[in-house]
Amino acid sequence: MLTIEPAEAVIHGVRLHVAYRATVTLRNNSRNALELTIRAGSPERWAVAPATIFLEAGRTMRVDLRLKLAREIRPKRQSGGSETDGGALRQRDVFHVKTEYFEQRFHASFVMATAEEVAAAEAREAEHGTRDPAGYGERTFRDGTGGTERGRAAVDTSARYSSSGGGGG
Repeated sequence: MLTIEPAEAVIHGVRLHVAYRATVTLRNNSRNALELTIRAGSPERWAVAPATIFLEAGRTMRVDLRLKLAREIRPKRQSGGSETDGGALRQRDVFHVKTEYFEQRFHASFVMATAEEVAAAEAREAEHGTRDPAGYGERTFRDGTGGTERGRAAVDTSARYSSSGGGGG
């Protein structure tokens, strides 16, 4: 089978028209090499790179999930992926992994910035003349454990891959 970590990537403080990136790590725990295709359930919000991967047995590879909201999301009434997280809107999206042998799903979610966070970010941008989505330079992603992309350990990326297909980029 395939191990995907983190189990659910989370991006906090998301604003409209700002790009964000989360990284998931895929590990092939099977005895066979796998050709994987990863597709976002909401391609209007997410892009996957690389979208097609050849992953040898026992190998690990990182995959970038890129988020950019072009329009506001609306909370769903009953069931579904939207909820509130301390007053901010939270959206959970699905990703599909397909191989010749099996299909698997994983999730990524994001929490919209509150009005106060948006105002603070816009004030920083006006003061510095830059656009900094999270106020941390390039540190725009925090997974469920609170770590950052730059702080993660090196992963074996010697597997072959191509960036064709899947959601545009």
